Amino acid sequence: MSAAASRVRRASGLAALAALAASAAIGVVGCDEGADDAGGTAARESPARGSAEREAAREATETSANRGATAAGEPEPCAERALAATDELKRALKTRLMAAMREGPDAAVTVCADEAEAIRARVAEETGARIGRTSEGLRNPANAAAPEWARRYLAEPHRVDGAFAPWSERVDGEAHAVAPLPTGGLCLTCHGAEVPPPVQANLDERYPEDRATGFAEGDLRGVVWAALDCE
Repeated sequence: MSAAASRVRRASGLAALAALAASAAIGVVGCDEGADDAGGTAARESPARGSAEREAAREATETSANRGATAAGEPEPCAERALAATDELKRALKTRLMAAMREGPDAAVTVCADEAEAIRARVAEETGARIGRTSEGLRNPANAAAPEWARRYLAEPHRVDGAFAPWSERVDGEAHAVAPLPTGGLCLTCHGAEVPPPVQANLDERYPEDRATGFAEGDLRGVVWAALDCE
């Protein structure tokens, strides 16, 4: 065998190993808030990195679609800061959840139960916003308390070109912002109609009144909301 052929064969072997590693990684990633996320075929798409890059681009497009627009269509700085606060909470929670999912879905459930509130409180302190999450299908009853305008988004989601999009307003010296949490294929491990039995048992133990399963890809799973004083 020539040296060139040997190099080609060795490269093919390394590529195969890389593909196997990527497939294994996707198998444990679980809910990615952006295809929450990406497409439901993520497990069949190959490398997680490419999926993550596509998701980041999609999120950036959706997030910029309606950032802090006033009635005249001009950017509103205070509303922009409120939207930035929702982005930061989404980013912080997603980063921690993705790290936990490397240990499996049960680890992600533990993060949601034991760490999510501390992450929310930290982001609130850093941004100066009153901030939270809510849904019509709650998992944690502590997230039930939400402003009327956040619940209104759940009933009548804002869309741009058919996709769920961020929304904001400024009323009486206060900016309100809502960022959607659509359901992607990677979210279905913990939020779909067929949750794996070990994960379901963990959810049943931690959240006996859980209503956050049964979602299909593309459903609006919930929102992140933020309110910020502008004066």
